[in-house]
Amino acid sequence: MIRPTIDALRASHVKNIFILGTMPVWHGGLPGIVAAFFRRTGSVIPARIQQDVDPGVGESSMLGIADSLGVKYISARDALCNADGCLARIGNSLTARDAIHLTSPGSEFLIQAIAPQLGLTTEISRPKPD
Repeated sequence: MIRPTIDALRASHVKNIFILGTMPVWHGGLPGIVAAFFRRTGSVIPARIQQDVDPGVGESSMLGIADSLGVKYISARDALCNADGCLARIGNSLTARDAIHLTSPGSEFLIQAIAPQLGLTTEISRPKPD
């Protein structure tokens, strides 16, 4: 289904075409996870968590689609997650407003993380996770 879009971009002489992979999926939505964590523990959720987030659903299929179309693939999951877990908050701000949609701080963090892959050299003030 994405091929017509890629073909239209190529026909318009767009040089660099990227597919951004799927976001981490927070089961039940990140705000609900944060509230449940606080009710359970009485403390603020860690900046990165491993529980309540999908194990990377869709990542390999999106990479395969990008390869088959001959476009570059950028993993949003790799930018937002590491061995310690996925980024749930930056300071006092959540990174997602529901199961998959990023907040402004989450979006800013993602753009900064993938900027080098996009060929962007301008450094924007990047929020730092705790």
